[in-house]
Amino acid sequence: MVSFLTHNSFKLLLILTFSITFIACNPEEEDPNENMNFPETNSSYNSEATTASTSDTSSASSASSGAGELVKVGQKENPYIFQPETYDWTLNKTYTLEFTDVNEFHTFNVDELGIEVYVNAGETVTQDVTPSVAGSFKLYCVPHESLGMVGTINVA
Repeated sequence: MVSFLTHNSFKLLLILTFSITFIACNPEEEDPNENMNFPETNSSYNSEATTASTSDTSSASSASSGAGELVKVGQKENPYIFQPETYDWTLNKTYTLEFTDVNEFHTFNVDELGIEVYVNAGETVTQDVTPSVAGSFKLYCVPHESLGMVGTINVA
């Protein structure tokens, strides 16, 4: 009788161990965007921080006029990267950033330059930026920064 109970206890322990291992090592990949609250607008731009005219922010617009040099920004998944990873810009020169072929929500953020662009999956977004501060600045995608989606903006 004791042997029977020990044998059944061993089976139960073995089944529980396999069950817990299977649940913990579920092969389904988690979506990093699953629990994110994304903004409704496509882009935001702080003209005071990035344009030559710093006193009047009422003329700032998040829409692009396409007045600057065209810069195609690639935002890729698996791995999460910017293409190119480094941008070399000229101080006080206007650039028109163009975002296309995006398969999921991304951002293009440079805190020191006041750049914050939102791109939803399937959208084409253009945004004019004019850097007014020289230096080397961190570029990052808010929901994918921890996955390595970072780059550099050099302004000289």
